[in-house]
Amino acid sequence: MAQGFFFFFLFLSTKMMSGTSIMYHFYAQVLLPYRRRAFLLLSLFLIMLGCWWRTSTLLLLPFSDSHQLLQDCGGNAATCVPLGATTAATREGDTDSLDSSSSTTLLLYKESLKVNNGQGQEVGINSDDEADGDTESPEREQVAGFLDPTDEPELMETVDKLRMALSMEIMESERRAHEGDATITGDPSALQNLYASKIMDEIRSMSLAPQGRNKENKDVDGRKTEPDGKQLSSESSCEGKYVYVYKLPSHFNEDLVKMCNSLVPWLDLCEYFENSGLGQPVEKTNDSVGTQVLVPKGQWFSTYEHALEIVYHTRVRQYRCVTSDPNLASLFYIPYYGGLDVIRWHWAPNATNEKRDALGWQLVEWLESQPPWKRSGGKDHVLVLGKISWEFRRQEKGNWGSRLLEFSQMQEVTKLLLERNPWHVNDVGVPPPTFFHPKSGADVQTWLSQVQTSGRTGFVSYAGKDSPTDTSNIRMVIARQCRKEPKLCKFLECEQDHCWQPAATMELFLNSHFCLQPPGDTSNRHAIFYSLMAGCIPVLFHPCTAYLQYPWHLPQNSTSYSVYIPENDMRKGTVNVLDVLKRISIHEREEMKQRIVDNIIPGLLYAKPGADLAPHKDAFDLTLENLLYRVSHLNELEQIAQN
Repeated sequence: MAQGFFFFFLFLSTKMMSGTSIMYHFYAQVLLPYRRRAFLLLSLFLIMLGCWWRTSTLLLLPFSDSHQLLQDCGGNAATCVPLGATTAATREGDTDSLDSSSSTTLLLYKESLKVNNGQGQEVGINSDDEADGDTESPEREQVAGFLDPTDEPELMETVDKLRMALSMEIMESERRAHEGDATITGDPSALQNLYASKIMDEIRSMSLAPQGRNKENKDVDGRKTEPDGKQLSSESSCEGKYVYVYKLPSHFNEDLVKMCNSLVPWLDLCEYFENSGLGQPVEKTNDSVGTQVLVPKGQWFSTYEHALEIVYHTRVRQYRCVTSDPNLASLFYIPYYGGLDVIRWHWAPNATNEKRDALGWQLVEWLESQPPWKRSGGKDHVLVLGKISWEFRRQEKGNWGSRLLEFSQMQEVTKLLLERNPWHVNDVGVPPPTFFHPKSGADVQTWLSQVQTSGRTGFVSYAGKDSPTDTSNIRMVIARQCRKEPKLCKFLECEQDHCWQPAATMELFLNSHFCLQPPGDTSNRHAIFYSLMAGCIPVLFHPCTAYLQYPWHLPQNSTSYSVYIPENDMRKGTVNVLDVLKRISIHEREEMKQRIVDNIIPGLLYAKPGADLAPHKDAFDLTLENLLYRVSHLNELEQIAQN
């Protein structure tokens, strides 16, 4: 509307200046000289231009970042967040409380930012909605106020809200596909939960026995195992273990890493991608009183969880049975950094769905030209993606993430993700890289000793934020119960970057017997791995946080290492988490902690490249063993998929 008034006035002014209007011709020649006419018209023109400029800012029309956006953002539009776009107060979102209107507002706001495009070049505003002529929707008018531009965690949470909206859309699609309710709930006996658990059991049936074994040579579920852990062949032989790593063109991986300073507008990721994806060494390794917490010194890094693709690519290239002959290989590794490809388009205002999917389609085209792919159709191929499954399953009408995992060509490939889709048997969750990256088995033992001898003066702890504006949010309920008993519950509020500091987080968990782990960005929560690493028993509230995610790295018997309280009971107020934990005996508690130390912690770590952790196996070792076992039983897997 504002543009219409402006161009109408411009047209009228031109006609008046030219003297073609009879009425104006009489008025101008008789009453005003030419110079007075020009001055008057110029003044009116500037007034109208100012009105249009202001109005276009509020409506997110072109050039809106040049005035109101920059004014309210302290000169940096790329670091602002709309106040009305989200009610959350942390990076961890709440899937259950998200509504469609907030998602729409966020998507509109995202497109209004002047940030870097997918190629690392700064560009102007050009949203898909504006291209369609939709410039006056009510949601746009909500985007008027902005948060403090220095509050980066708030901006990161905005991304998570968008991601959760996508998750909900996809779950609804899955519900229709399965002709029933596909929403995983906190009730383990719900029909959809049982079905998702069945799929998880099918994945486990095509896996090696769990990695953890006690001194009696039994795994954590009590089943007897072979002394060598049920290997495919002898440890010294590479028979049946050869891996072929494709040499993809650099724009599928290395070039994406080089965009590290522009992938996320408010965060330079370059230092996080150093040291083969481990990041920079942690400088602060002491607790608040100066005691060394992070031991052994020199093995702790500021690792970015989404560097998973870089970490795995580095490790697989150093694998002792990697081969340059595809005819020898049992497993084919696709080194495509799809997570980084997805990230670069999240905040690019020139992004379109065609651009979001372009590199994925190029990958498919490239793979289809390779003889190994032609033989198997991808059944013996693996792809590591350092994001969650939902970000690669964009709905047809959506504009967040790619559709890579919806491509028909990618259905047979085994996908390793930070969070899997519980309805897909070829989606497998793997642990995110944590802060500790040992270089030897002695380093692992040093940390395990630290965990076992920790005094644990606290009973239970919670690191996160509550949601004061959403009383139904489970995190709000947990925070409220925790604050009522400060002597029993330690609450570390994740203000600024407190929860990003390894020393502060690990100190909290090392001093606690139980760690509360409600759903995070989605149902999954990465902090569960930090609590397990510290020997702190995780208290979970949703099956998708861990139980339906990590078949190769966590025991099937969830009660052996965790406590479960249905989130619905917490919301209803019928359960007090502290009362539940008080009823667990000291003997049970110590048994659970010992299982975590003996059977779980080593398998959650990612060693430094080239390290030898013998006699331990880290997360990469366990993943690769299970992948090789999986591809050696492809016929059985096909039967499972058909069923």
